[in-house]
Amino acid sequence: MPEERAAIDLPTGELEQLRALVAEQAKLIELLRQRIAELEARLAKDSHNSSKPPSSDPPFRKPPPRSQRQVSGRKPGGQKGHKGATRALVDNPEHRVVVPLQGTCTCGRCRSQIPVEVLPERRQVFELVMRREVTEYRIVAGACACGRMHRSEFPEDISAPLQYGPGVSAFAVYLTQYQLLPFERTATMLDELAGIEISPGTLYTAIETAAERLEAPVVAIREALVGAAIAHADETGMRVGGGLQWLHVLSNASLTAYFAHPKRGGEALEEFGLLARFRGVLVHDHWRAYTLFECLHAFCNAHHLRELIAIAETIPSQQPWAEDMIALLCEANGLTIEARGAGFAALPGPLVLDIQERYDAILEVAQARNPARKPPPGTRKRVRQSPAYNLVQRLSQKREAVLRFVTDLRVPFGRVEVWRGDFRFGLSVADPFGCRCLSIQTIVPFPHPARRTRRADFPQRALFQRIKPSHANGRQAAAQGVSVPRSHRGTGRSIGGTPFPSCPACASTRSADAARRSRRSGGTSDRPGLG
Repeated sequence: MPEERAAIDLPTGELEQLRALVAEQAKLIELLRQRIAELEARLAKDSHNSSKPPSSDPPFRKPPPRSQRQVSGRKPGGQKGHKGATRALVDNPEHRVVVPLQGTCTCGRCRSQIPVEVLPERRQVFELVMRREVTEYRIVAGACACGRMHRSEFPEDISAPLQYGPGVSAFAVYLTQYQLLPFERTATMLDELAGIEISPGTLYTAIETAAERLEAPVVAIREALVGAAIAHADETGMRVGGGLQWLHVLSNASLTAYFAHPKRGGEALEEFGLLARFRGVLVHDHWRAYTLFECLHAFCNAHHLRELIAIAETIPSQQPWAEDMIALLCEANGLTIEARGAGFAALPGPLVLDIQERYDAILEVAQARNPARKPPPGTRKRVRQSPAYNLVQRLSQKREAVLRFVTDLRVPFGRVEVWRGDFRFGLSVADPFGCRCLSIQTIVPFPHPARRTRRADFPQRALFQRIKPSHANGRQAAAQGVSVPRSHRGTGRSIGGTPFPSCPACASTRSADAARRSRRSGGTSDRPGLG
């Protein structure tokens, strides 16, 4: 017979102490577990799940995919019915060369003696000519019949023995302020390509002159932005003379105003002088300084998508709501894009209401998963809340600003204009003779195309990495006796009889989702995604 273990009798007081110790240790373990998860999430942050720039990504990590497009089965190149684009020939070329006949005819006659006519067929060669063009001014002197000597005068704008024309100055300003070439390299380029020797100090003088002449256009741009219906605001840090300053931006699709200031918050925005008078819809991140101004606000949902991705990647099994919110925001964005393309002024009311209800249902689950952390008993110490809790509170309390792109089709999904290049000029401002322009907030750049970046353009590009949004089908789940929240169900939608597809990023994951669900259930699944 196995030896029976004798029961250990402990005093009641000691037993209670052990139970209290175990409970206290359990709380400590839970706090440490949360802390470890936060530290791991911090280490895993890069440009795809945070606001960190792509340049800060680890060099040895495989870059994230640029797109989630699947193989279509079509041949590479232009498809049938595709309207091609060919550069047109110019009507007035600088040079025209008529190619003569050469050689001899089979009859033995020289072809150069044959009468010819110029045919309509033509071909043109485009060439870039970089050369110096010097114009010399000479004055004259002469004596009148009365004996008085007369001497001509140089034009007023020709004030030095050697100076540079407006073309050189404009090109130098363009290279330094738009193409962002350092002063030394700009001077070297002009010397090597055009034979124009120019000093960095002369380049700096040209920039100051351009800044003075642009004061009136800058004022006009600022006033136009104040009266705009939609404007985007953001700020980024930059180095000025070795110290940190903040470059503030207010822009729309065609205009941009810059303002550099040592401060980031309300003091700088007040001195900027534009937001206090702006009464349109201001698209921005959730920086608190922007929310203090009396205008309509719309939050940048590209920021939200990256935050949601970071939360979903930390502990996927504990934060499934993040994937559902990603899918809902992308689906809503796809609907608004289709509605604008179809010429609708607004989404139908029932569709907007449905999106809002699903949004609220997802947040109910999120709030239950992420309760507020309480301070230790007997203390009033402020407890730092988790990133998931902070995001859930923001999405709940600022629902109107988050979903404004759904209720107002003029509002974009995020800050497209700011991301696509306004901060291309937020660079280091150091010694003007060695690096960048000091008048960066005064010079108004030309419109420029989207910069190449590893951060995906939303919403069609891959903001998802390992995230695969799962969408439960209500009818199939009901047949299996499973209750599925409304926010998890995929429903077919249309406006005016035209169906709206789901977000391409979600649609591209349907086959992978179906295969994964099939492996889990041991059978097959034909559940569609959002659409």
